[in-house]
This record gives sequence, structure tokens and C-alpha cells, in this order.
Amino acid sequence: MTAWPPPVSPAKIFPADQWQQIDGLVQQLDPAQTLWLSGYLAARAGVTESGANAPGTANTDLTIAYGSETGNCEQLARKLFEAVRQRGHAARLVDLATLKVRQLRKISTLWLITSTHGDGDPPLGAVDFHRDLHAADNIKLNAMHYAVLALGDSSYDHFCQTGIDFDERLAAMGATRLAARVDCDVDFEAAAQQWCDERLAALPPVAGNRAEEAVASATIPGAPAALHSKREPLCSEVLERLPLSAPARRRGNYHLTVALDEGSLALEPGDAVGVFAHNPAALVEAVLADTRLSADDPVEADRRSMTLAEALRGERDLAIPTRKFLQHWAQWSGAEVLRELADDARESREWLKRHHLLDILRSFPAKVPSAQHLVDALRPLQPRLYDVANHITADTDELDLLIKRFDYRVGDKEHPGIASYYLCDLAPGDPVRLYPHRNARFALPQRKEPVILVAYGTGLAPYRAYLQARAARGDDNPCWLVMGEQVYEQDFLYQLEWQDWLAGAKLTHLDPVFADDKPRRQLGSVFVEQADRLHRWLADNAVIYLCGEKSILDQCEQQIQYAYGEAAGLTPDDNATFWKALADEGRVRRNLY
Repeated sequence: MTAWPPPVSPAKIFPADQWQQIDGLVQQLDPAQTLWLSGYLAARAGVTESGANAPGTANTDLTIAYGSETGNCEQLARKLFEAVRQRGHAARLVDLATLKVRQLRKISTLWLITSTHGDGDPPLGAVDFHRDLHAADNIKLNAMHYAVLALGDSSYDHFCQTGIDFDERLAAMGATRLAARVDCDVDFEAAAQQWCDERLAALPPVAGNRAEEAVASATIPGAPAALHSKREPLCSEVLERLPLSAPARRRGNYHLTVALDEGSLALEPGDAVGVFAHNPAALVEAVLADTRLSADDPVEADRRSMTLAEALRGERDLAIPTRKFLQHWAQWSGAEVLRELADDARESREWLKRHHLLDILRSFPAKVPSAQHLVDALRPLQPRLYDVANHITADTDELDLLIKRFDYRVGDKEHPGIASYYLCDLAPGDPVRLYPHRNARFALPQRKEPVILVAYGTGLAPYRAYLQARAARGDDNPCWLVMGEQVYEQDFLYQLEWQDWLAGAKLTHLDPVFADDKPRRQLGSVFVEQADRLHRWLADNAVIYLCGEKSILDQCEQQIQYAYGEAAGLTPDDNATFWKALADEGRVRRNLY
């Protein structure tokens, strides 16, 4: 226990006039007031009964922030938050989607966990924070201590780029690193756990009664009301699978309905579910044949015992090879060319982009030491996100998804998309595992302003959920839907529903575009044709939502901006300034893939 009065003379710490004021005030306090003030001052200084905290580990102003795309970073952050509170420390848990850069000045310790989306982009929820952080030239963070945990995918060139950006930018603004940044690949669990353990180990101990109070009052801000998560998914079954495209279409669209327990998923229009897909049986059999391993060999994957066939079917990615796998396969095969590739990070990344996992197994035969060695070398099979296509309420017992078969090209070969084929081939009664994914960045509005909805293909899913919600709530704000697909006769998805909503005034305008019917008419052509309407709606504070295939929607957004600039009579520079301001106001929202 710290003695009072302190052993150091106040004259060595305070100017004489300051100490006079302090001593005069203390003399007027009763014992209860003195006790309260001593605790308050200790908290402000980050001091516990066991002594002073190390820089950046004060237990009174710790913020754990996350930027998450598929839920991994949010899950890590919530688990870390719980561990901090269980140790008796105060902390805040913050989604970067809600954190303002100016608020960083009030944070003394920041633990930041972020993913990277695609090839170097911030996760959607962190786009604004990322942009504003790099634009904040006048903010200094000299009092902040921070640590960054970055999640990424080494198959992309800009591996963990968002974490790198945050780490370097915070340091440039004067903040002090508590530890070197840790970059994690898709098999992030072990490295992430070590980073979290190191953060927790740096926290000072807390006296028993204060720890009990903190634990008793511990709550997780923003925790979803849903009963399920990525770690504890909903295990359900398919109720219905309806083809929405012509039977002859190879890459057709399907409507999938999954059973729900009422109230089991807390989802709003614009949210998604993560689906745990399985590799196709033919791919599993090919890997077993090429490795000459037995399907029944016992292995452990993610701390669970199973057969090798089960691990290859549902736990490991059999399509995308990683540099880690390349290093192992070079050793097992003895192939010098693979060993040289594996030693060069950039060259191996480019080479792997052109080769499917099966290409490596067949081109460089190897003797795999054991089934467990193979499982450990492969990257985890990641869940895929799909937008929810119906309005979920407390008594909803069904979940709708809109799925399209997707093929992707590696080198000169096309391969079926793992998750899309898995879902499109499910039949009524088949099991499926999924979890809710909150997409606050794309949350569809409950507001009075006009809404412009732009979608291509399966990007229609969240808008169907939104129109159902509008009808249920009785919303009457103007709503304009621009949708695109290939052929009118085969691909007018949910046609009768849109027309019913149009007739019932829940939809103000409906403009479909079918690329194969009129090849020169693109999705953005609607806005060039209706430039005056676009100008009026934006003048009335309309919000634009863009959902679907990134390449098509990016081009469409450029045409929207051009059409508005022409209608408003703006110069290119003024038009660019207008659209930047619109994005800053949150009036352009994207959900692209």
C-alpha cells in the first residue's frame, strides 16, 4: 500500500502556488470526499494499488477497435475485450465503422485488430476511418500507445495492407508502438492468440474488489442479440431450392430457403450470413488420389478429431495453394523449381495465382509424410458471405438467399466456385451451417430521404429484404430501383414482386437493364437517360446504394457521376468535389464483390 503523505516533497513536483491551492482544497474535504478524490486521481494517472502502470497499459482508457469483413476480427476483438474485463480492467470495444479520427486524441491505449479486404482495401466498415486517418494532417497523437494485429491473405499482393497502413499512419501521427505489428495469414488463430496473450500479459494486476466490480458490470457494447456466431453457427436445413433462371443456363440463379428458429438470427436489410461450405466430393477424391493417402486416416483440424476425408471436405481449402503449402510441397517432392519459388515471396505469389492446388499435386508428385502433415500444410476453408434476401423479424422462421453459380479461371482452366456450387446443389432436407454477419456500412435506411438502389445480379438480395421491410413498416419515402442481369426472358429475378411493390407505391421507379438483349445499354445508361431525375433526387438528399459485381458497379458509378455533372452543369473538378462530399456524408454506400 502506498504511504501518505508521499515520500517525495511536493515542492519538487508542484509550483508553490499550485501546492497551496491543492493543500487548501484537501483540508476542506471530509474522509469520504478524500477517498473518492484519491481514487479519481489514481484512475486519471493510471495507477493501481499495486503500483504505476507501464506506458500504454493504463486500465482506465483502453480501447479495443476492430475493422472486420467476415467477422474474424470482430470475434477476436470481442474475445479480447471479455478477457480484459474478466481481469478487472475497464475497456471500450469499438467498431471502426463508428469511430471518428478526432476521437483518437482522447484514447491513451489503442489495440487495433483489422483485416484487409481483397487486394489491399480496408474492410467496408473501416473505409471511412482509413480515409480520414490519412487525411488528418493536423491531429497529433503523441499521448497514445498502440498495437496492431493485421489479418490478411498472402495469396494477394498487398498482404495485410490495411494493418500496415494503420500501423504506419498512427506512428507518423506521433503515437508510440507497444509492440511490433503482427501480420496473420488465413490460418491466423495461433499468431492472433499469441498477440492477444501478450497484450493481456502487459496489463497490471487489479485489486480483488475492483476486479469483482469490473467483472460484475462487464457488458459487451454492440453485442448482437442473435444466439449464433461464427464460432457457434446455426446448424439448420434447406427447406426449398428454386431455380430462377432458365434450365439451360449453366451459371443460373437460385433462390434458397433455410429453416430458422424464431429469433435465432438478428439481421437487418443489408446484413449477410456467413456460410460454411464443403468442397465437392470429386475434388476431395482427386486430392486423396494424388497424395496417395487414405480417406480414413485420423487427423486433427482446429482442435477437433476427424478423418482425413472429413477434414478435406469441410475444413481445408483444396483450391487455393499458399506459399506455406508450396514450401512444404517443395520439401516433400524434392522439386528444385518449387524450392526456388518458395524462397521468393513475390515470385511465388505470382506463380500461385496461375496454379490450382491440383496443378501442383499432379505436376510435382510427392510422398506426403502423413495425413496430418497434409492437413497442417493446407489453409483453412473460409466461410463465404451471402446477403440476406428477406426481412428478418423476431418471429421469422425462414431465411432466403439468392445464389448464382460462379466459375473462376486459374491459368488456362476454369474451376467451379466452391461455395456457390455447394449452395446451388443443396436439396430440401440437406444440412447447412451459417452465422449472422452485421454489415453496418451497408445498412439500408429507416429514413425519409429518397433512396436509389442499384444492383447487378445477386446484388438484388438486400433490396428484396429492404422492400419487404418497407412494406411491413409502411415507409413512404421515394425509392428507385435500377437492376441489371443478362436476358429478360431468363433473368428478371423476382419480377412479380418488384411489379407488385411498384403497383403498391412501395417502389417509385423500376428500371431493369438486360445486357444481352441490348448490348450497348449498360447499367449506368439509366442514369444518363434519367439525368434530370437523378439531379432532383440528389438535391432532395437521396442516398445511393450499389450492390453486386465490383467491376460492373464501379463502371456504373462513374456513369452516375458523369450524368449528374452534366445535369448540374458542373466542371469535372467541381463534380469530383461534389461526389467526395456525398461520400463523406455517407450518401454513397457500396457492397461490392
